[in-house]
Amino acid sequence: MLTADDVEDRIDEMENLVSLIGSAEKGDGKKGAGGRSLSSLVREAVKCYQKTVNGIVAPDVSTAQAEKFRALLQELEDILGRHIGKLRWVYTSKMIEIDVKTISSIHVLSGPQMS
Repeated sequence: MLTADDVEDRIDEMENLVSLIGSAEKGDGKKGAGGRSLSSLVREAVKCYQKTVNGIVAPDVSTAQAEKFRALLQELEDILGRHIGKLRWVYTSKMIEIDVKTISSIHVLSGPQMS
């Protein structure tokens, strides 16, 4: 359960990421993105989203804080949708289909051979 302090920390983290990614998307270069590449910021956004998405807000968190938390989480989800797309895995006897808009790299470690 996320306390008011935890929620505030996550809000700060998400606001920072959204701002830096926005600068990187506008082409402000690494300087505008805090000296970081867009791909590294997107990877950090994935980690932030994963640790935050299932967070349950404690009763002591104000309504305004909870709404801001949810809005920023939705904004992160939108950013990830733009940069990573949706992964769709279809398992059949002969293929695995991946529907991805943009992704840095995909490493297939093992699995059925495609013919």
